[in-house]
Amino acid sequence: MPWYRQRDRWAWRKPLHRRGSCSKDNDETQDFGHAPTGVSHPLRSGPSVCPLLRVAPFGRSSLSIPSARKLRGASPNGYAPQGESLSCPRRRHDRSTMTIPSVPDLTLPLLQAMRDGQPHQVTELKEKVAESTGVTAADRKLFLPSGKVRTYDNRVGWALKELKVAGLVDNPERAIYRITPAGQELLRAPPGRLDRGFLVAHFAQAKAFYEALSPQSPSPVSEALGALPGTPRNEVPDVDPIEAIEAASSALREALSLDLAKRIQANSPAFFEELVIDLVVALGYGSSRASAAEHLGKSGDGGVDGVINEDRLGLSRLYLQAKRYSPEKSVDVDTVRAFSGSLDERRSEKGILIATCKFTKPARDFAARSLKHIRLIDGTELTQLMIEAGVGVSPEQTYVIKRVDSDYFGE
Repeated sequence: MPWYRQRDRWAWRKPLHRRGSCSKDNDETQDFGHAPTGVSHPLRSGPSVCPLLRVAPFGRSSLSIPSARKLRGASPNGYAPQGESLSCPRRRHDRSTMTIPSVPDLTLPLLQAMRDGQPHQVTELKEKVAESTGVTAADRKLFLPSGKVRTYDNRVGWALKELKVAGLVDNPERAIYRITPAGQELLRAPPGRLDRGFLVAHFAQAKAFYEALSPQSPSPVSEALGALPGTPRNEVPDVDPIEAIEAASSALREALSLDLAKRIQANSPAFFEELVIDLVVALGYGSSRASAAEHLGKSGDGGVDGVINEDRLGLSRLYLQAKRYSPEKSVDVDTVRAFSGSLDERRSEKGILIATCKFTKPARDFAARSLKHIRLIDGTELTQLMIEAGVGVSPEQTYVIKRVDSDYFGE
């Protein structure tokens, strides 16, 4: 067996000791999966037959063999796309591609899951419908913007309510649903989509219920629902009321965030340094503003604007630096590196650098690679944290959503 195939054979077994690259001239050839700067990846870019070797055009002076440890991260066939490494990091789900069916798209699958006429628990229905509609486990973990209710569970709950209002299912016990004869009749010739418009048009019970809820003149709530993106005013939106409230709350939060950013820029750098200390204390670091936090932002502060004692004796200290830049600027890697040096002078391993603008990619990469715990907070995250912690904002109105207490009515 060729020597490079022997190494390939061992690559899929238990880890071996790390072996260096077998290169005659190692100046221009780096280890497997990492091409020199300005040189495209060797795999699939040349006529070489063996995907594990790279031979220079003028002989064997540039021959690099991957170690068995690195081969285990490669694909089984040893190939990678042009310009990419064969090391395969753990795959992360792209949340932008995740899609959860809307409430009208869940009503018919829910009804079909109960076609046997037996009582079903809500948890069982969620599992069946997720399987039939292609909702993945990752999709089911997504929350509404409030972070309190899962999006999929919320939509299933509203879809069950739509079916119950139309008389297609009943709810004999808490979290138990069962199809009715009307629901069985509908499944004999099901529509393509079981939305509210269909239910109102074909079921008198649903029509009477929603007509009783509809005022003669549009209310502020109905106007807000009609103003949701992509929703005509004369049609019922595909989002449930909770999601509509969440969407409106997100829009208000975004407007508030922009207002906070403008007000921060309008104040002095000294005010911003005090704001940063107030925010970190409000997030739970340090016992109190008076006893645990100290403002150091003055000449000779050594690149540190504040310090917070995380315990009463001051044995663990958290250092802060505030950068009030204009939004179009960016904090570069030199600034982060200088802050890291300031932590070295104070023999500290923890620091927070908060800026009113963005950080460059090299700056974030440096903080991620650093042995210290350096947290970078840009302008967008800053205002969001201020809203969450209640710094510089105050509540204007509070809305409480209530539901029927089934336990109260159980005899």
